[in-house]
Amino acid sequence: MASNRQKDFKRLSSSVGQMRKRRESDASQLQKSRRGEEHLKRRNLLAVSTEKDTEQQHEAMDVEVLPCLQDCDTLVEKLMHGDFDTQLQAAQHCRRLVSTKNDEAIDRLVQLQVCPLCVARLREPPATSTDFMSLWALGNIAGDNSNKLAYRDMLLDAGVVSAVTSAMLTYSGRVSVIRNAAWLLSNLCRACMFLLELMPIRPLIPVLLECMLCDDDEVVSKANHAIGYLATTKSAPIREELLQSGVAGPLINCLSHGKVGVVSQALRSLGSLLCCDNDQSQVIIDAGILPGLRPLLSCDYHAICKDAVRAVSNIVAGTSQQIQCAVDAKVFPKVVRLLRHTRREVVTEALWSVDNVLVGGTQEQANYVADLDCHSGLATILKFPDSDLVCLALNVLGNLLKLDKRRKEAGKVAAAFEECNGVENLWKLVNSENDKISEMADGLLTKYFTDT
Repeated sequence: MASNRQKDFKRLSSSVGQMRKRRESDASQLQKSRRGEEHLKRRNLLAVSTEKDTEQQHEAMDVEVLPCLQDCDTLVEKLMHGDFDTQLQAAQHCRRLVSTKNDEAIDRLVQLQVCPLCVARLREPPATSTDFMSLWALGNIAGDNSNKLAYRDMLLDAGVVSAVTSAMLTYSGRVSVIRNAAWLLSNLCRACMFLLELMPIRPLIPVLLECMLCDDDEVVSKANHAIGYLATTKSAPIREELLQSGVAGPLINCLSHGKVGVVSQALRSLGSLLCCDNDQSQVIIDAGILPGLRPLLSCDYHAICKDAVRAVSNIVAGTSQQIQCAVDAKVFPKVVRLLRHTRREVVTEALWSVDNVLVGGTQEQANYVADLDCHSGLATILKFPDSDLVCLALNVLGNLLKLDKRRKEAGKVAAAFEECNGVENLWKLVNSENDKISEMADGLLTKYFTDT
């Protein structure tokens, strides 16, 4: 059972490379599972805005007939040489065309240099509604398409980051434009998940930090997603740059945000960063993640609760000093209570949090956790109809009883476990159809409960 866990998360007894590889893969899958919904929000619908500005008025003028592949040459020509109204209409048509997920049309527009044109438009005064459409079109080109990695490099080479930064300054009072800019950066960072070099995306990070400080929830959410994508990259220098930039502070502040989606994404981003090495994990601990996690450990949303206790598990898989930080933050009383949670995934993470301290903590730290009524939670888990969870609980129980035997008051935990019908549950497991469970239960009874 332990070997299976070592493939999934940060563990003391696993190699650093194996832990990081599997954890990054899991985090990447979490990001991918949500990206469809996020992307559809922008492909064909304008974000809700309270502003009655010219962008909305021009959007209402958008023609009903969807442009086709044959229109690409004409659209780019109009975008380059037309008057304002002609350029705006061409920008709207380009935006609509790239919103259709038509890779052939996107490829053709890219060949016609529409991206440098849109990037240049964002840099050139005066500010117009064409900028808004340019941001939207670039966001879709950076999004879902078969050539997104090539387009990512092309957009970065074209200076899209500095152009977006310029647009955000120009339109600092226009939340609809800032939202589109943040969404573009999020799509760009999603493509950067597979990037190993730091230099091309280094300018992105300060811009994302600015977005994290925005008053608009949607902008914060998009920046959160973007940072999450970068946090799951396989590049250690990129993750190091993220941490050194001070991104942990804004992410931790999001843990107390009023929107569940913002909290959930911040947790996932922090979780990805916590599976780095212990020094990088310490940066996040020093930024104050543990006090931020404590209230989330009793959250009604089980997904948030699971990610919060998983973060604790990864923290206490570090050094004894990092375990002490978790002890001092008083998170373990809540972690131990989660052993009785109704959701399997939450219970699993709570078990690993406890086990990491029993195995990797000091004697004093292990004693502290052992005295938090772990035994009754373990006794309850032994009745679960889930063989993997029961095996894990038996493993943790073995480590707890081993510790109990070494303590001054030897046998105290074993007696308490027997009082809450734990031994009775062990005897039932001896007759389990699962040979591994039967063998583990019989071994614990033989070693620690010979008088029963």
